[in-house]
Amino acid sequence: MKRILFATTIPALVLTTAFAIANTGEAMNLNSAQEPSAQGQRRQSEVRDLTIQLAALNSRYQLGNKAERNSLLPELNRIAATRREMLASLIESDPAEVLRVAVPEDIRASMPAQLQSYVEQQVILEGELEVVYQEDETES
Repeated sequence: MKRILFATTIPALVLTTAFAIANTGEAMNLNSAQEPSAQGQRRQSEVRDLTIQLAALNSRYQLGNKAERNSLLPELNRIAATRREMLASLIESDPAEVLRVAVPEDIRASMPAQLQSYVEQQVILEGELEVVYQEDETES
């Protein structure tokens, strides 16, 4: 039996782009690898609704006076926290849906600072990627 072990380190640049809708509610046409179950469809619908609610409340927050802003903050926090939990569970089963409902960077930037930690953000990551390749060759 002959084994070949190959390892290399290469620089990796990962760019995560947030696509989506938040302020309009219109999803991009990204297809999941598999058809979602009834429960999966329900979660998708709930996450979309929460995203639309978050964007609408943020718009009201931006246009409101100080008293209105203070009254909207608890609801914004509740929706953002609930949405974050739902996205965390959805990313394993349907990452395309998470990209569909991602909040654009300009909308995130307009949110109160205390909410921004609940909302996804666009990031660029640099690092090293180690690739290991092993081939087992069987003798005939």
